[in-house]
Amino acid sequence: MKKIIIFNKSDLESKRKVSEDEINIFINKDLTIDSIEASLKTLKGIKELTNLLLMSYEKIRDYQIPTDYIYEEVQSIDIKEFKNTCATINLILIGESEVGKSCFFTRYYENKFSNNFMTTVGIDKGIKIIKIKDTTYKLTLWDTAGQERFRSLPEKYYQNADGVLLLFDVSNRKSFENVDIWVESIKKSVKSTTSKKVFLIGNKIDLERVVKKEEAIKKADDYGFKYFEASCKINMNLTEIMARMIYSCFNNLDKNENLTLEKSHKNKKKKKCC
Repeated sequence: MKKIIIFNKSDLESKRKVSEDEINIFINKDLTIDSIEASLKTLKGIKELTNLLLMSYEKIRDYQIPTDYIYEEVQSIDIKEFKNTCATINLILIGESEVGKSCFFTRYYENKFSNNFMTTVGIDKGIKIIKIKDTTYKLTLWDTAGQERFRSLPEKYYQNADGVLLLFDVSNRKSFENVDIWVESIKKSVKSTTSKKVFLIGNKIDLERVVKKEEAIKKADDYGFKYFEASCKINMNLTEIMARMIYSCFNNLDKNENLTLEKSHKNKKKKKCC
């Protein structure tokens, strides 16, 4: 069941006694909780709350992960210590400029959101150490620039990527139409998108949308991608999407490892008696 905490009377800023930091600390104790600051007087947050409530009633089958899947972050460690000693999962964020890639990136790594993000120039990356079924992985997420002059930069990163998160803005039709261009850039560097996990993500669902969910699902189906929707502002579905992507990549890595072991076993020749 979706849990939502509403912090009301946010219009009374001068009389505020609960800071945003205190709220974040409280919310971080339970990642299943969503929170919204609202004001019935100024109607602040009402539209976002409506969207959040509507989304909570949607089918969430694709957002759920199997119950036998264990994904946990390894806290208080020196990342350098794990640099060359654990398996890696490499993910890349792509899409047009201003679709919310950097917001997605920062929300996932720092659980922060700001309306005043600087445009990414080139490539940024974040690293987490995670454990899946007693195996330690270094999870790297690459945040790429969406401007046309930087569009060729991500192509060299596709080769090493285990998963691709392709974002568009549901309130910006042009960003949705340009999804086709980004898919072509993936295909230039990857022989088959089936060898990579590609998720199409409709971001900014807290805003008034101009791209219908049905047409976004159809585009994803046409390319053989999974489709998800998210909002970095109200922190909706990011944790679930990342967990689903990590689980998919883990399955791929696990299958490839088993396949390699099987081939190695078959190639062993029996010693013939002289």
